[in-house]
Amino acid sequence: MNRIIMAENYKHTQIGYFTIAVFSVVFLIVLSVYAGENLADGEGRVLPVTLLILLLFLINFSTLTVKVTRNEIIWYFGPGLWKFRLKLDEVQAVAVIRSSIWEGVGIRWNPYKGMLFNVSGQHAVKIIRKNVKSTRIGTNQPQELLQAIRQSAGFTGQQVRL
Repeated sequence: MNRIIMAENYKHTQIGYFTIAVFSVVFLIVLSVYAGENLADGEGRVLPVTLLILLLFLINFSTLTVKVTRNEIIWYFGPGLWKFRLKLDEVQAVAVIRSSIWEGVGIRWNPYKGMLFNVSGQHAVKIIRKNVKSTRIGTNQPQELLQAIRQSAGFTGQQVRL
């Protein structure tokens, strides 16, 4: 049996403390609102469903893991139910950027800036693909991620400001 081994040049998981705090506060507010209420039959089913949805969002969007292998960049939220991949041979340019605080956290699309994947903070690495589409991956280690991508993609020379 042939197995393809993808050596990791870089792997980092960022914890979104702000995201965890917000979901925890909302969870506790919802729980406290319903705790003192005398709920009718239909309303009694809403509480567990609401709390379950909040818990699933908390688990899935509390961390962002980024891996750089010899062939691709892989990133995913939480336990990795949905993984995003970008082959390194599709990368045209890469640079460290700061996202706007107004862009928030999670998965965001901006028609002028492309996709943003973020759990906390404003630091990100912007990747321009050969088809000119851009992807921004939030990280609290922007220089390390930039170097890992540049090294794995075989980029040499000066860094590009995007």
